[in-house]
Amino acid sequence: MAPKESWDNASDQVQEDVESPEECKSRCEDDARCRQYSFDSLGGVCKTRANPKLGVPKEGMISGWIQDRVIAFEVDMTQCEDGDTSFPVVT
Repeated sequence: MAPKESWDNASDQVQEDVESPEECKSRCEDDARCRQYSFDSLGGVCKTRANPKLGVPKEGMISGWIQDRVIAFEVDMTQCEDGDTSFPVVT
């Protein structure tokens, strides 16, 4: 899955000494718990996250997800007790 430009996926673990979105992705891939990353191209800050989030639009941000890990995360999640798999839609 290609990284999404102008998008902040709410990654929250700052990674030191990272200079590019590609290096940020690599840092995430090196950590087996990491499922997503974001790189602030204006500030040069890389962040990673274990539990995936969708995020919000934000200029200067590049966000990516490690697709196979996100899918495995979904598969491994336990089903809700009442069996409801629908999610409310916020408008």
